[in-house]
Amino acid sequence: MLENTTSSETRFIWAFTDKYDLCGKLQKKTAQNWSVGRKVNINTLNKNYGHIISDNDKTIAKLLTNSIISEKDTFRISTPLLSLLKSTPNLFDDDGNQITLAAQPFLLTFEQEGEHAIIARFPNPDSNDFLDEQKLIRRHSDTIILFEDYAPEVAKFLNMIKKVPKIAVQSAFDLTKKLAENINWYNHIDNSSNIQVIKWSQTPHLWLKLTAHTLDISITHQSEDGVYSMPSAKGDIWLSVGKNIWAKRDIENELTQVKTILRKLEITEFNINQDYAITIDKAELVLSQLDILTGVEVHWHKSSPKIFKADLGAFKLEVEGNSKALTFRGNLEFDAGRVIELQQLLQSKRNGYIDLKEENARIHLSETLQAQLSILAGALDDSLSVSSQRAYTLLQLDDSLKQHDNPKWQMLQSNWNQPIEIEESELERLRCYQQSGVKWAINLLHHGFGACLADDMGLGKTLQALKVIAHFSHKGPSLVICPKSVLFNWQYEAKEFTPHLNCRVFENSSDKKALLTSLNPYDLIIMGYSQLNMYKNDLKHVNWQTIVIDEAQQIKNPTSQRTKSLLTLKSAGKLALSGTPIENNIIELWSLFAFLNPELLGDLTTFKERYARVNKEDDLLAELRALVSPFILRRLKKAVLDELPEKIEINHDIELNQEERAAYEAIRLDILTKKAHNSLEILAGITRLRQVCCDAQLVFKDFKGPSSKILEALKIIREALAGGHKVLIFSQFVGLLKNLGTLLTKDAIKYSYLDGQSTLKQREAEITQFKQDIADIFLISLKAGGTGLNLTEADTVIHLDPWWNPAIEDQASDRAYRIGQTQTVTVYRLIAKDTIEEHIIQLHQAKRHLALQLMSGHAEKVQLEPEFLLSLLNQNAHNLSL
Repeated sequence: MLENTTSSETRFIWAFTDKYDLCGKLQKKTAQNWSVGRKVNINTLNKNYGHIISDNDKTIAKLLTNSIISEKDTFRISTPLLSLLKSTPNLFDDDGNQITLAAQPFLLTFEQEGEHAIIARFPNPDSNDFLDEQKLIRRHSDTIILFEDYAPEVAKFLNMIKKVPKIAVQSAFDLTKKLAENINWYNHIDNSSNIQVIKWSQTPHLWLKLTAHTLDISITHQSEDGVYSMPSAKGDIWLSVGKNIWAKRDIENELTQVKTILRKLEITEFNINQDYAITIDKAELVLSQLDILTGVEVHWHKSSPKIFKADLGAFKLEVEGNSKALTFRGNLEFDAGRVIELQQLLQSKRNGYIDLKEENARIHLSETLQAQLSILAGALDDSLSVSSQRAYTLLQLDDSLKQHDNPKWQMLQSNWNQPIEIEESELERLRCYQQSGVKWAINLLHHGFGACLADDMGLGKTLQALKVIAHFSHKGPSLVICPKSVLFNWQYEAKEFTPHLNCRVFENSSDKKALLTSLNPYDLIIMGYSQLNMYKNDLKHVNWQTIVIDEAQQIKNPTSQRTKSLLTLKSAGKLALSGTPIENNIIELWSLFAFLNPELLGDLTTFKERYARVNKEDDLLAELRALVSPFILRRLKKAVLDELPEKIEINHDIELNQEERAAYEAIRLDILTKKAHNSLEILAGITRLRQVCCDAQLVFKDFKGPSSKILEALKIIREALAGGHKVLIFSQFVGLLKNLGTLLTKDAIKYSYLDGQSTLKQREAEITQFKQDIADIFLISLKAGGTGLNLTEADTVIHLDPWWNPAIEDQASDRAYRIGQTQTVTVYRLIAKDTIEEHIIQLHQAKRHLALQLMSGHAEKVQLEPEFLLSLLNQNAHNLSL
């Protein structure tokens, strides 16, 4: 008895290991339970602990002295030992669970195969379950271990059928008559047996358990009476459910049902040998699908929180207020009449659910309801009020939430939804998507809102902006602020598409101040960003009708003088153009909207406080998206243009020669061996590394010979020219372009050239030379000509060096790959092998989507920290992530 194995502070137990080995342990009493215990020597057990062990323990110990030792003081289990252990109350496993041993019956089945009968045994022997020659031992549950207990002659018989599993059919009938009563059998040939067969239910049972981080899912099938249960599609066809009582399962049908359930729950990764743990952010999707499951019993584990599901129909919203502000009231109903007020809903962290911690319950919100709450959370202040400007974002609310009799709210909706009259002539020469973009922007500007046209590069943002300017031009003068490189492109397109506008390039004016004081309706001033600070005091005294900023990322720094100067200008309408409204940080979005709609995002300090964790909290990101998305329109080429030809992108590897590799390694090791590091110092060193990858002469003036990269570029250029192609070549390094230009001149290859030092007249001349086929090669510095130019005459692009931000490379490539291009465009990136350039390319995929992440529901903050920069210098750096 257990009492004989225990004193007040010490007890003796037998411990079963996972490998079904046995050892004796001495445990001591602890405050909560018993200690893990220490192994004891079986040979001295009776001598040292005879006062606390039972007679059965002594018998077991004596038998163990002749057993096989698996490790010190640990023994292999044998059949005689199991018979003794059956009546042992002090048997535990390694985890401290008290174990009960029970006899496991087995079943023989006979099935006909041609002229033979196939004998099968259940439970089906598994290599991990063997005890000895034939007998099985297996874990049935946390507290029960089953083993087969039968006479030696039965073991002999089982050994025989193991060797000869096929017998004649008649022999099968003869054998069943001779089998002892303690051997269960079932003959499929004539459905005879000495057992009772019960029904095994075909209804699957779905078990759910919600934890802090996962939704755990398991699927089972069970007997008709619900007493016995097994994981679906796992285990044996036949199960023992009582003395001489067996249940037969349909494993194939169970597997089909499991696959159907998982498919309906949108669980794509399937492994029949394990349960499923769904991350909490995907749990709402799974829970929303439960209602469509048919013929499935759904159960929640007792330890799981109680789950309530809430959809849009359970959410009510009311509007109060006057001409100054609107105030919203509302609640979510759940559990037959209980409610959560709107204030609590918006204050709760909403990752698809709201925890009711005081009662261990959780409300799961449908995706539709979450989206509506995000819209409200972004627009409403702490008192649930909203100004007229911010209320515009509430037009995204579901119609069922907008139908209220508040006159102010009705008037605003009616006004905003009223279509703006636009003459057909204003939309001439525009593609369908461009017409939509113009109408969208005019509607926003008409109602006093700023707009950001963020179409993909090459979709005609300049043309759309000019049409918007033209629509309002009769009301007053307009201003376009753009990079210097595209001034003449704006002037050209204005003359082409809006000839009635009086278009002037500000830099060409001899008396700029006089020009600004004599502006009239239909006047259009085009100026570079560099002029903005110089003439900000004169510009801010003009009552502009429309201000357009091109390449709006130019004002991404809210503390720069350029941004501050821009924010002092007065305008009835504001339009921003950008192929990448955010480049590296979504907080830069504030600067853009400080210009477009100052009231929308509030002051910078408050904005940072509210959205500081936007990259880590999906509910904050959803709020911000809902708030700004009505004012941003982005279309991609692949979505609106079917006629653009293919763009082929090739990463072209370059092997550095021995001298270049030595120069590269010298700089790399110099950076790594410096003791003090900050980002600026490391970046300066990395710039030198990148220059060596391109041309060692950029760093070492006495370096001899042309670079490997320039030689490879020349091969591509010659091949392109031989095929009748025109080529754009981009680099960040002006020195590299000039070195390449020297070799082109030596080969008598005519080329155009553009960098940041080119004057406006030089730019115009170089572009004209290229467009008129005087030159077939155009060398362009990335910053000076990466945006604004329309060079569809070229169909080959070469990037001599990769830049950190792939969006800038894409913009450069799209000088050729844009509307008007009729040829397949091939883009080459020349990458020096086994250098930092390869690591930069690794980063491109992560950053290429950054400009879209705010609109698509994801955001990522990228910072060039010293540790990260140093990791780029590791020769073995792979799979880099930001």
